[in-house]
Amino acid sequence: LPARRRRLVAGGSTHGRLEVRPSNHTEWGTVCSSGFGTLDASVACFALGLPNATVGFRAASTGEAAAITDKIWMTSLSCLGIESSPELCGFSSTISSLTCGHSNDIMISCGTSTVPTSWEYRLV
Repeated sequence: LPARRRRLVAGGSTHGRLEVRPSNHTEWGTVCSSGFGTLDASVACFALGLPNATVGFRAASTGEAAAITDKIWMTSLSCLGIESSPELCGFSSTISSLTCGHSNDIMISCGTSTVPTSWEYRLV
């Protein structure tokens, strides 16, 4: 699938909130962190054309999550690590608000094992 069906937002060029869309004519939506693992992050990074030998992932923090009105397109992603994109992995598109809300949006990092936060700190 074309790279325009997946993207990273609320981060940088190699890290951020993973968003996908089923077709070029549908809205962007998020991927739930429920059941998300290292192989899932590796496949997502590969599909984005980014380094995938070392990856990191975590749930979005306040300020990183998508808007409450945004779609959640995937949950329970289960990649084997050999797929070329997350859409080719097993996943559920039946999203329950009891198990996945935008506080569970997945953040990934490609090329490093930690996902930077959007918070900045300073010593005064």
